[in-house]
Amino acid sequence: YNTLDTIKWNAKINQIPEIAVLAENLAVILRKSISSKPFITLREELDTIDSYIRIQKIRFSGKFLYETEIPDVLEESMIPKMILQPFIENTFFHAYPEGRCGTIQIVVRQADGELTIQIIDDGIGMTQEKIAKIMNEKTSKEHYSGIGVHNVQERLKLLYGDDYGIHISSEESKGTTVTIVLPVDYSTEVQET
Repeated sequence: YNTLDTIKWNAKINQIPEIAVLAENLAVILRKSISSKPFITLREELDTIDSYIRIQKIRFSGKFLYETEIPDVLEESMIPKMILQPFIENTFFHAYPEGRCGTIQIVVRQADGELTIQIIDDGIGMTQEKIAKIMNEKTSKEHYSGIGVHNVQERLKLLYGDDYGIHISSEESKGTTVTIVLPVDYSTEVQET
């Protein structure tokens, strides 16, 4: 953190604001990822995503829109930390190749005791075969594309059981929607299944 802080202040002194923004937001992501807290509020998770988005806006020169639709009451619900970031990262690397512009949305809803988080993009989409491969991908040095998705899915199943987890729907040339379903939880206690 001290190194990142030094980079940030050197960038400010030398009037290179992009480097200052990169260092500051990278520090936020690093702090959240190494935190010992296994659960955080949805608001905290979205703050981490906001930091990641700020970094990508510099990288892609603002060629995309990022929107959220979240009722205020749901922002304090507890979720496992770092479950959204792999999907947002995948959107940048797979949905919008070659500098293509687009929109990324996070939409959160609650119904029947379930918290539904959707990450929606209007990128190039993917085939059903590709979705099946990503959902079944095991850790592999040769194939990295689905490891983050698989790891999040396994974490959710271990924490909440088989009724919860990830669903991916996509249509080529029309985008992808990742739906994460969790039980609604406002406690700070780790739930055991």
